[in-house]
Amino acid sequence: MNKEKIIISLLAIAAAMGTYLIYNQDSKIQMLERIIKSNEAIYTNPGALSSVEFPNKVKSRFSTGEQLAGFLESNIKTVEGTVISIDAGSIKIQAKIVDVKKLASLANVPDEKSLPFLEKTYAIKLPAGFDTKKLQIGNYVAVYSDELVYGTNKLTASSVNVLRASQ
Repeated sequence: MNKEKIIISLLAIAAAMGTYLIYNQDSKIQMLERIIKSNEAIYTNPGALSSVEFPNKVKSRFSTGEQLAGFLESNIKTVEGTVISIDAGSIKIQAKIVDVKKLASLANVPDEKSLPFLEKTYAIKLPAGFDTKKLQIGNYVAVYSDELVYGTNKLTASSVNVLRASQ
């Protein structure tokens, strides 16, 4: 009888510990996902940060241009740019992105105004059911993808938001 109580108690403790460990891991994963999403916003649109925030948020995490370039290449799945053509189910945008090759060659992380940028054209496959009537040539859009934006010029969008209408 006492052995059964001890075994049941041990099983209950093991189950409680397992539940705690799973909960703790899930909480950490959610925290990391939030950090990555906030960093995507920071690094895909550094102009959104004030000149005070940029050095604090970026330079505190990365000490070399190579580290920041590596982060960008392996995490960024969002690109912003101007719509230059619209076809059935796809668009092309002209984007201004951080030039990771030049950035990687820098010994230190530059300030926001000194980041090297390049112009790049992306062919974007629109999400199923996306109404292209919402778009016009000249719209400034944000394209969200499940694919990394560096190393390709073709993306499949999970969503597209018009940030600024054409003038």
